Amino acid sequence: MASALVLLAAIRAPTLPEARACLLQSRSVVSHVRMQTTTAPPATFPANPKELATQLSLAVQASLAEKHRKLEVRLPTGLCFGLFGPAGEQMIGTPDAMIPEETQQRGERELAFLMAEIFQSYESACAVVFPDAKSAALAERDFTRRKLQPRIVSSLRELSGRPKAGFGSKAKGAAVPPKIIILVRPQAKDVRSVTLPEEGVILLLNPAKDSSKQGFEPIYTMIDNPHPDWKGGILFRSFPSSWALGVAGKRGPVIHGRQDTRPTLDEIDVGFERVKSDKSLLSQAGGFLSQSGAAAGLERRGASPD
Repeated sequence: MASALVLLAAIRAPTLPEARACLLQSRSVVSHVRMQTTTAPPATFPANPKELATQLSLAVQASLAEKHRKLEVRLPTGLCFGLFGPAGEQMIGTPDAMIPEETQQRGERELAFLMAEIFQSYESACAVVFPDAKSAALAERDFTRRKLQPRIVSSLRELSGRPKAGFGSKAKGAAVPPKIIILVRPQAKDVRSVTLPEEGVILLLNPAKDSSKQGFEPIYTMIDNPHPDWKGGILFRSFPSSWALGVAGKRGPVIHGRQDTRPTLDEIDVGFERVKSDKSLLSQAGGFLSQSGAAAGLERRGASPD
């Protein structure tokens, strides 16, 4: 069994002051993004949900400053932040883990909340599209309790209709045209059909299929078990940093390689094979890289046990 990256919950419900530092205070997405003037070092794996949330916020901020308007975020299934329930230990990289559907859905709602919070000044002009009516209803309940009021719908078709009175709407009149569209677990047909608002943003959260051919920029990617022939491993990127391949280690995940472009499956396979066969990784740095981490953190599917 491949070992797993563990994200320990450091807080019960992050307030995300880092995210609020880049809130968009105007209807112009381009001109009101606050960027740091220093060049950031390559992003490292987050140690806990709060660090992950901060990285997400900064990745959105940086991508908007580079004039990207079609954005994609991918996180492991069931990863929670502790907003609407306990985060606990986030076991990432365990191929055979059984994640309850309730946990998966809560993770989606929490991720959507964090992204909508970045655009909260847009109010009902920020639309969050959930995959079904039940998910949308649960999101309305949870978002309202935390006093965040984007427009929440269960399909793209609803965006052309009149919003429900009250939640996410200033009045019962005509719908406010969305400027920010956040799609939660969209299917390929949704990605193809959604239209970019003028001077607006589309943000995909855990799309069912790769959206790069549709022009979406992967601004934050944390994919566990990224190769079908391998158990374990992590593909990671936080915009504008390079892409990284990592493996769970004794004291946390370890990055074993970076490149500017997204690695292909062949490149991931070669990289994991090198990690698995490199004996120099054993017992370095006082056990930071150890056989129980770097080597045992990967397992080729169907391979005979040593």
